[in-house]
Order: sequence, then C-alpha cells, then structure tokens
Amino acid sequence: MILYRDLKLNTALEYVQWLTNASLHYLNHIDPDFTLGIVGTTIMQANFIDLPPTEKQSGNQLQISFWAWGDSEDETMANLDRLFGNMDFALRSVSNEICTSMNK
Repeated sequence: MILYRDLKLNTALEYVQWLTNASLHYLNHIDPDFTLGIVGTTIMQANFIDLPPTEKQSGNQLQISFWAWGDSEDETMANLDRLFGNMDFALRSVSNEICTSMNK
C-alpha cells in the first residue's frame, strides 16, 4: 500500500488518483519492452483513524500488486528482480516529484 505521509491528503480522492497515475506513468516508460512481469494498481478505501474525529477520516490508498513469470525458477526470480527495480525507480521518481512540488 502506498499513501501520503500527510494523512489528510489521502482523504481527497484526486490526490490518490494523481499518485496512481504518476506511478503508472513512470512504470510504463521505464522498461516498455519488459513483458514477463506486470504491475497492477487498485485504489482501496481506507479509514485514517489517526486523524482527529473532527476531520474527515475516510479516504483511499494505492494498492500495488505485481507478478513475474519465467520458464524456470531462476528466470522467474530474475524477472521479479527486474520488476522490483522498475518499481523502485518509479516510486522514487514519484516521491521526488512530490518533494519538488512541495519545495516550490
């Protein structure tokens, strides 16, 4: 699950949709020829009970699911490693984009 550290942002669907779209944008452009691994995204409902009861507590978070395939265990694990590398790069890019926009 991926969510904003500022929990109030997770209570606005448009922010979670942006997070989803930005993650998919980077994932689609990092390794476009990679076909033996896939990442899926789902926006899931969540309750943020750490927010004060006077504020909206219902919201969403991004669920990332992933799968990798291969003709052998070694090939599957190599593809999973490649997929994790792509996910790492994509999510760090999204995080950097958020940090850059906050510092403006």
